[in-house]
Amino acid sequence: MNFGFETADEVRRQFLIPFWNVYSFFVTYANIDQFDPDAKFPELSERSELDRWIISELNSLIAYVTNGLENFEPEKITREIESFMEFLSNWYVRRSRRRFWKTGLLNVNEKADLDKLSAYSTLYEVLVTLSKLLAPVIPFVTENIYQNLVSNTKDGRQSVHLEDYPEFDSNAVDDELVSRIRLAMKISSLGRSARSKANIKVRQPLQNLYVKTRDENEIEMLSLIQDQIIDELNIKSIVPIDDAAEIIKFKIQPNLPVLGPKFGNQIAQIRKELDQIDPELIRSDILQGKSVSIAGNDLTVEDFLVVSEELEGFSSSLEGPYAVGVSVDISEDLIHEGIARELVHKIQNMRRSADFEISDRIEIWINTNSEMNSIIEKHRDYINSETLSDSMTMSEVLSDLYIESQGFDGIVVEIGVRKV
Repeated sequence: MNFGFETADEVRRQFLIPFWNVYSFFVTYANIDQFDPDAKFPELSERSELDRWIISELNSLIAYVTNGLENFEPEKITREIESFMEFLSNWYVRRSRRRFWKTGLLNVNEKADLDKLSAYSTLYEVLVTLSKLLAPVIPFVTENIYQNLVSNTKDGRQSVHLEDYPEFDSNAVDDELVSRIRLAMKISSLGRSARSKANIKVRQPLQNLYVKTRDENEIEMLSLIQDQIIDELNIKSIVPIDDAAEIIKFKIQPNLPVLGPKFGNQIAQIRKELDQIDPELIRSDILQGKSVSIAGNDLTVEDFLVVSEELEGFSSSLEGPYAVGVSVDISEDLIHEGIARELVHKIQNMRRSADFEISDRIEIWINTNSEMNSIIEKHRDYINSETLSDSMTMSEVLSDLYIESQGFDGIVVEIGVRKV
């Protein structure tokens, strides 16, 4: 049986830690903003698309888990729960972080920021529902979460194990919305892969993302999810394409282990004629399920190997009917914007190293050369906003600050920070 310390540790790393990190994230900001779980939450219809999506996924999970438990199929429900945690941790929370960070009231009686309150309400509902849903599977972790989030509220019970089990709400399920968000996740994943192949960090802005989807319906969806993809991949625009060959170079090779037993000594002639045919013509026939006549023989899809290569100027990623590519030619303006984003990242790390609180306002001193000065000045407002900085002084760094020296493509930048 596949059971033991290594398997248990894998579960800890892949599920329990992400689950606990989401819970910890919520508690940290809920304490800062004094979120009240007994307050009236916004109606689901009033919340953002992202909130409605995760609630839809949650209710689908409730139906699946309930059915799995009633039919004694625990292995199925655990896989589905892991998939949901991926949605929650790597998309919902990450896409919602700025909603928790921004200033605004949560008290509905004082004109609360509806978007911020919706984010808190949604994540609270998800965590509480998960604690009930997973109580039979991970009883101690869920009890700990429930005790902190629910037990002291007006409707809280003594234990999560005394709660009613969650019930599926079909009215909260939106299949069209789920399809759109999952498409955004798919394209973003392929886009990150294309960036990674070219060794381009996500903090470096790029101009265009070229996207080949499965069908016309998904092309129409792109306009509805483009803002999410643009923000997720740090690109300026999305360009739909009709054929992956616009961003990927394809080669057609004979599948020798298949062709050999079928055609024997004709293989040499097949290879010769195959080299003389436009590979795009063969690929087009293969995609349509047509046979291809070569050396007097009708060859089908399993007789070929389609090999993809990078097209000059592009980095791409291919998965089934989907293809995503980015241009590796980066303008000077985009390079400078990427430097500003990298500077923000380094200052954020300095905040943590200096033991500043998440909500602390800071002041920044920067000492560097004139080239970097001009880049920083151009993006001053962005840097201040992202780092919660009230001021940025371009001069020698004072000795009583928390100081680090950082490198940017060979240029040394001395940075000092302190709390306001």
